[in-house]
Amino acid sequence: MNTPKNVNSRKHEIIKASVELFYKYGYQKASLRDIARKVGISQAAI
Repeated sequence: MNTPKNVNSRKHEIIKASVELFYKYGYQKASLRDIARKVGISQAAI
């Protein structure tokens, strides 16, 4: 079961990865697949 701390931590990881990929590839070219892969989760988890 996810605790609020784990959820917030995961949310922070996703946001951080998103920002890094948006900066690197641009908003239009960064995909959910790229973000999920960088964080180490499935696309469905996002």
